[in-house]
Formats: sequence, C-alpha cells, structure tokens
Amino acid sequence: MIVGIDLDGTIVDYACLQPVVRVRPDLAEVLGAVGIEIAGRPVAVLSNQGGLPWGVLGVAREDGRPYPTPAYFLRRLGMAVQALESLGAVVEKVGICVYHPKAPQEAILRAAEEVEKGIEVGKIQWLITADPDYRKPRPGLLLWAGVAMYIGDDEIVDGGAAALASVPFIRVPRFL
Repeated sequence: MIVGIDLDGTIVDYACLQPVVRVRPDLAEVLGAVGIEIAGRPVAVLSNQGGLPWGVLGVAREDGRPYPTPAYFLRRLGMAVQALESLGAVVEKVGICVYHPKAPQEAILRAAEEVEKGIEVGKIQWLITADPDYRKPRPGLLLWAGVAMYIGDDEIVDGGAAALASVPFIRVPRFL
C-alpha cells in the first residue's frame, strides 16, 4: 500500500524561499499523531509546482520575492526524500506537476524540461508533467502513483485530489 504525501507545507516549509531548506523537524511525530507509521512503507511524494514556470522567467511575486527555480525546487525535494528515507520510508515515486493556468505554455514546458534534467534516475519512478489534469485538486498525480491514501496540509487542494481519486485524505497542520 503506497502512501502519497504532499511536499510543500507537509514535509518541507510552505514558505519555500528561505535561504536554507527547512525540513519539518517533527515529521515522524506529526505522521504518528494521525496514525501513520512511515518506516518500511512505500511512499510517493506528489506536488504541484506551478511557480516554477514563473521562476524560469525570473518573474517576481506581488510582494517582490522571486518564484522558485527548478534548481531550488530540486534541492528542496532532495531534502524531503532524505528526510523520509531517514525515517525508514521507501520513496518509490515522485510526481510533480509544473502546470499553472496563468503561466505561458513555453515557460511551463521549460520548467518541466529543467526539472527533468536535474533528477537523478535510479530507484525512484518519476513523473514530471505539464498536463493540467495532474494539477491538484485534480486527481492525476494520485492516480498515476496508485496511492491508497494521501497526506497533505490543504483541505481543498490535497483533500480535493484525494476525494476525486477515491482515497482517504489525512490532513496535517501546515508547516510554515
């Protein structure tokens, strides 16, 4: 039974542009509190990364902060995978959707290409997609990974994807 888990706000901090990548220090406790023993479990990390197209364009947010680049995202993802593996989880799949409805198509495709170039092919099965059907709250990522449950920090986006994929959703407090 593969467990799906969200990245931003669940494993790593939601405010993703810190100089240092912050992994949730109480990840094992938070998962344990909702009845999930992660050790020995196959896991799929599934995440929307719609900011990446803006990051490749060098666009700033309304508050002036930059959007994350694919390189920064891959560093965050690597730290998350290490954190899960240090708890004994078996990270089998990583699914990332770089689609954003307001982003230019060429930036979406460029973000997907840059992420694909940066991944380490090995024991993990990867899906890097620009397909809007894979952007949560649509169920594409969860269906692709074949998860039996999904853990996330957002009732609408993560919980919505779980409902459409017909799998239980477990909400955890958002890690800021």
